[in-house]
Amino acid sequence: MQEAHAAGVLYECDDGRVLLLRRSAEAGDYPGFWCWPAGGIDFGETAREAAARESGEEIGYTPEQSALRKVSEISGFITYRCYVERPFEVKLNAEHDAFTWALPESLPSQVHPGCLDTLTILQQPRKARTADRRIHIHIHR
Repeated sequence: MQEAHAAGVLYECDDGRVLLLRRSAEAGDYPGFWCWPAGGIDFGETAREAAARESGEEIGYTPEQSALRKVSEISGFITYRCYVERPFEVKLNAEHDAFTWALPESLPSQVHPGCLDTLTILQQPRKARTADRRIHIHIHR
């Protein structure tokens, strides 16, 4: 299995809405696409630490690492889910120009492919693997 190189946090409210951020026009990759707070794993850092750090940098909210539950690992990108009671105040950095709390059935257009894959997998009722059997998906609730 490929070693993880990036990690992010999928925030989900009690009502099922998820936090999505729109990549700014100046973003290095996927400008204009919607995603969740995420970024590269620094040397000596765990994926969970990176996800929490990136969240703090990108939206001004740093979750407790114990609140992060790994839900997927796709092509070296790890997504953690963090449940929150209700939407919280988001303070975007320059990487993003908008945010929304959206229900999975009414997502904005142009969701990042990796985020869309994870959201699709989370809608499935049980563990799954991709067709090529090399990418493992872990679902914890």
